[in-house]
Amino acid sequence: MDAVWKVAYATPTIDYRDGYYPLQQIVNELCDRVTALPHINSSELADYQCRGFTVTNSYPCSSALSELSKVFFFSPSNVNGRLTFTALGGDAEEVIADSQMIESTSEVDPDSRRADAVTVPRVLHLVYHDILGALNTDKQRSEKPEGPRAVGEQQWQTTVILSADEAATVNAKFHAMQTEQQKGELNFALPDNYLAITESDPVVVQYE
Repeated sequence: MDAVWKVAYATPTIDYRDGYYPLQQIVNELCDRVTALPHINSSELADYQCRGFTVTNSYPCSSALSELSKVFFFSPSNVNGRLTFTALGGDAEEVIADSQMIESTSEVDPDSRRADAVTVPRVLHLVYHDILGALNTDKQRSEKPEGPRAVGEQQWQTTVILSADEAATVNAKFHAMQTEQQKGELNFALPDNYLAITESDPVVVQYE
């Protein structure tokens, strides 16, 4: 049976105030329910607020975290043996020039791969639960004006409860992120003095 987080999973450890739950407390609660995740760092999520999200009795923790990460744009990574939730879009931790990349004949040689622009839809729809619509599903639309090869429409959905304005903002950001990811990938190796960089740290790469 579907339920809203507020009804089915509210606990004394999660504060409900002014129509929102602290996202950090929700993430901590989810991880507390998984005995394999006792040590976490969710401090970067402290300023985020969540209205709630729908779940089922068999909804796994990983699925709940994935749903939240798509709407609130955070990423989990292993930092010094702790599961760390990093908010995306932060300032770059390092500037890496191609001269600092290790020259090698192995599989980690600098190698770029650009995605096809046609994989980015021109119109993206988000189906969500509207807080003002008695939690019925509603839809928001984002259109990519540039790029003649970006055609067609796609749809994605979330179980997170949103207002119309919140859903429109989330969908526009998600669409923009798809466009950025379309620019491709760059695989390279770095010397040991870069070991402090984690997989979720944003960096600026200067590569020709």
